[in-house]
Amino acid sequence: MVAFWYALPAIIYKRTVTFKDRFKVTLSPDTFTIENERASRSWPWKDFSSFIESPHFFHLYFNPRSFFIFPKDAFEESELHEVRILLQEKIG
Repeated sequence: MVAFWYALPAIIYKRTVTFKDRFKVTLSPDTFTIENERASRSWPWKDFSSFIESPHFFHLYFNPRSFFIFPKDAFEESELHEVRILLQEKIG
């Protein structure tokens, strides 16, 4: 678990150019959207099968082998509770 929650994300997060971009995450009642200055992508909530919260990230799973990860620091501390509630309502 330590490797999954800390080591692996830190290695990937620091080395991958994608994670050096500034992203905006929008959680609407119907979709999850992520965008940067070059592009954006939205998914309806029904596309996700589950989610996991690790100490620094939210992991949104499409299926057992495919997931999308985004950092919790994309949100203000006061917003994290609302994000958790929305994810539980929309994904379960």
